[in-house]
Amino acid sequence: MPSAHSRFAANYFFFFLFAGIHVAYWPKILAQHGYSDYHIGVIGAVFVLLRVIAPGFWGHLADTHQNHKTLLLIKAFASLLSMALIFISIDHYVALLASTALFGFFLHGLLPLYETTTLNYLDGDNHRYNLIRLWGSISFIIAVFATGALLDILPESLIYGLLLGSLALLFISTYRMPNLQAELPAAKLGATAENFLRSLGRPAVVVFFLTAFLMHMSHGQFYGFFTLSLEEAGYSSTHIGALWAIGVVVEIIVFMTFKHLRCYLSDTTIWLSCLAFAVVRWLIMAYCIESWPMVWFAQLFHAFTFGGFHSLMMIFIHGQFAKRQQARAQSFNTAFCYGLGTGLGIFLAGVLMEQQGSMASYLIASAQAFAALIIAIFGALWMKRQPNKE
Repeated sequence: MPSAHSRFAANYFFFFLFAGIHVAYWPKILAQHGYSDYHIGVIGAVFVLLRVIAPGFWGHLADTHQNHKTLLLIKAFASLLSMALIFISIDHYVALLASTALFGFFLHGLLPLYETTTLNYLDGDNHRYNLIRLWGSISFIIAVFATGALLDILPESLIYGLLLGSLALLFISTYRMPNLQAELPAAKLGATAENFLRSLGRPAVVVFFLTAFLMHMSHGQFYGFFTLSLEEAGYSSTHIGALWAIGVVVEIIVFMTFKHLRCYLSDTTIWLSCLAFAVVRWLIMAYCIESWPMVWFAQLFHAFTFGGFHSLMMIFIHGQFAKRQQARAQSFNTAFCYGLGTGLGIFLAGVLMEQQGSMASYLIASAQAFAALIIAIFGALWMKRQPNKE
C-alpha cells in the first residue's frame, strides 16, 4: 500500500504535470484557433485574476468547515469538468472567457489547500514537505519536455487529452490522499481565539508578505517573457528549453537540501540572501542576455529566488498562523503574492518589453527585488530591537 508521503507527493506531481502542459502549450492551442495576441492576453488575464479572487473564498471555507479532503475532491472534479467546458467553447470567445473564469475559480483554490493539508499532516516538518513538493518540480520538467517531444510526431489536438488526463489523475490522487481529520489528534485542529486579520497585521507578517509580493512581482518578467527575450537574443528553442530545465533542477536540489542549509544559516540570512540573489539575477539578464554562459549562471540563482524563498515562505506561514488559519494564510499568499504580485509583474513587463525592450524590463525587475531587499533589511533590524512579547 502506498505511504501517506507518496500519496501527498502524487497530488503535487499531477497538479504540476497539468500546470507544465497548460503554461507551455495552451497559448499555442489558442493561437491555432485564430485568437490574436491581444485576445490570448485577455484570456490569460482572466485566468490570473481568478488567482487573486478565488483562494480567499476557498480558504475561508476550508478554515470554517475543516473538511479539507471533501473540498479538495469537489474542486478537483469541478476543475476537470470546467476544463472540458473550455474545450467545448474554445471557438466562441465570450463563452471561452466565461469557462476560463469558472475553471480558474476551482483550480486556483487547489494548491493552497494542498499546501495546508500537507504541512498540517507533517506538523510543519519543512524537510519532509520539501521532499514531497519536489515531485511537483520533477513533473513540471516531464510535462514540458515530454509534451514537446510528443508534439513533434503527433497532432497538437493531443494537448486536450493530456490536460484532461492529468486533471483526472489529480482527482484520483486526491481521493487516495489521507484524511487529515481522521489521522491527526483533535487537539491539533483546535480553534484559536486570535482573529486571522490580527495575525495578518503583525509587523513581521506585514514585512514578510510585502517583500514576498515584490519578489514575485520581479519574477513577472521571467514567467511572462523569459522565452521571448531569449528568442529575440537569438537562442534556439532547444537551448531555451534547457535553460528552463536547469532552473527547475537547481530548485529541486534546494528542496532536498534546505534542511541542511538551515543548520548553517538563520532564516533571516536566507531571506535576505534570496532577495539579493534576485537583484543580481535580473541585472545579469539585463546586461548579459546575449552571453549564454552568463544566462546559464543567472539561471542557477533560481535555486534561491524561487526554491529557497518558497521553502522559507512555507515555514513562515506555518509558524505564524494557527491551525485553523492555515488555509486562509496559504490562500492569501496565493492571491496576494503569486496572483496579484506576479500578475502585475507580467503586465508591467509586457508594457516595458513593447516600448523599451527586455533590458528595461529586467532592470525594473531588479529594482523591484532591490526594494524588497531594503524593506527586509530595515524590517529585520526593527524587529530585532523589539522585545519578544510572545
